[in-house]
Amino acid sequence: MIGTLQVNKLAVWKKIQLRDVGFGAGFAVALIVSIVAGQWWSSRPKQWSLTAITATPAELVFREQGEELHLQFRYALTNNTRTDYVLALPVAAALMRKVPEDSSLAKLNYARWEDNVRIPSGQTVSVVFEVSYNFSDYDTSAARLHGYPSADNSDPPPALMSFVTSRLKEMNGMAFLDYNSRYRVELPKGWNKLK
Repeated sequence: MIGTLQVNKLAVWKKIQLRDVGFGAGFAVALIVSIVAGQWWSSRPKQWSLTAITATPAELVFREQGEELHLQFRYALTNNTRTDYVLALPVAAALMRKVPEDSSLAKLNYARWEDNVRIPSGQTVSVVFEVSYNFSDYDTSAARLHGYPSADNSDPPPALMSFVTSRLKEMNGMAFLDYNSRYRVELPKGWNKLK
């Protein structure tokens, strides 16, 4: 009888030990699966947001500086997110023009914008995007575009206005791409008036 009791105690002890080992192994597998799923979730490609930051065109100003034309596009950017947004620097963003023929995007190589622009959540901030054009890239010069000044000298020369108009016809609006936040800010065409 004592031998049978010891065998029963040993059998019960083995059952408990096997159950504990099974529970531990199951817990370890569940933990590994949850860690792998968490890693996958956090590293999966984030979708581009088209609505996080929205833009309304305000004005377009042009100016000459030596042998360059500078177009300054002013937009009112609205932050529709729950957190403040800092406009990305050129190393992490790009200003693109929409090609009129097919609405594809082409990078504007000589584009720049203000540094350290913070747009608080739910607020609208005015931002200027500047695009520069070298006259020599278009086989012309400032002297050639100025030709003869107008009588009252207040209006820009027609050749210069034609050059500006041609550059604007090369874009059907713009888009600002923030690669880190994965925001695409549509900058629609609709500037009020050239100034």
